[in-house]
Amino acid sequence: MAYSKATLAIDPPGTKVREDAIRASSHDGKWFLRVHVTDAARGIAVRSNEDNRARNVVTDAVASIGNHGPQVYPASLLNALALGPRDHTRVIAVSAAYTLDGDGAGVVLSAQELGGMYVVDYRQAELALHQHIAGAWHKILIAASDLAHMLRRRWGVAEGGPETVADIVTDMMRAANAAAGSWAVENGVPLLFLNRSGAACESSRLSVTPVGHDTVGGAPYARVTSPLRRYDDLINQRSITAHLAGRPAPYSLQELNDLAAAMNRAHRPGVVRGPAT
Repeated sequence: MAYSKATLAIDPPGTKVREDAIRASSHDGKWFLRVHVTDAARGIAVRSNEDNRARNVVTDAVASIGNHGPQVYPASLLNALALGPRDHTRVIAVSAAYTLDGDGAGVVLSAQELGGMYVVDYRQAELALHQHIAGAWHKILIAASDLAHMLRRRWGVAEGGPETVADIVTDMMRAANAAAGSWAVENGVPLLFLNRSGAACESSRLSVTPVGHDTVGGAPYARVTSPLRRYDDLINQRSITAHLAGRPAPYSLQELNDLAAAMNRAHRPGVVRGPAT
């Protein structure tokens, strides 16, 4: 099912590879969030050359994997898999509903086709947010901002609300990852959960056991929103798409355990392109 022009991609200026787009709204006494994530699993097969290269990067403790780290995937592959203006882009949609007080009111993960989207950068979105420019994508941005305020209060992680558009986007991604974690627990789908207690990023650890993540109020947290940049997101997406399609799981629990242990030893769990978030 396509949602033409009902979805908004917000990225830093100059972004060429887009992985996610959001849709936020409030009606009938509930908040609704849908995050569309590019279906990277369809183009990066398990144990392919590209997959082996990414796995080697994130499990090598001496690899350079910061902002200027290795470009793991070929540009042609990234361009083919990234979200763009073309119709019928395959995505995994994480849909979550919340009460007006922030309680979870349902999570659905599904495979869909994205029929186009609005594309803006942080600068454009900041201007729209503060100048209250009318328009369809502006309504999505305002709803996402209001939802971020509510979720932050619920998570108990900060006074007030998000200060920038980048903060809003981060909160929507965190909400989607928390929703995916809760969905996996409820449906018995083995994923790599990112557990963290305490403000230091060094305390983040990948595990097949969901302990919780403090930035989302201790909820189960499985990263799924950046499968072209983080390897654990790609692993999780493969497991999710296999479950949705009724196929066997692509990884055994032992394989997931081994991958988590190797990435934890590398100190920057999962990052294959760009900064950790």
